[in-house]
Amino acid sequence: MMKDQYGNPVPGDLIVLTGETPGDFTDFALKLIDDADWYEVNGFLLVSSKAVQHCFDGDPIDAGLDLRKAKVLYVASCLHRWDDELFYHA
Repeated sequence: MMKDQYGNPVPGDLIVLTGETPGDFTDFALKLIDDADWYEVNGFLLVSSKAVQHCFDGDPIDAGLDLRKAKVLYVASCLHRWDDELFYHA
């Protein structure tokens, strides 16, 4: 099981959080995404597919990253940000 920098378990179904622009999401979807737990791995923002499954028209993009040896950093909710082009953290 993967752990974050605090030793907490990380979901095994992480997906990349940059497939579509935030301007394409409804306010409800943006709230779901913002409320989800975000993780940073090698500069990519990831969330659990299950947490945001209703936000995407198609299948969310699998991270495709080998997370077994990667450093997985939990991003505190107060650092969640987005603009019209991408999701990022402060």
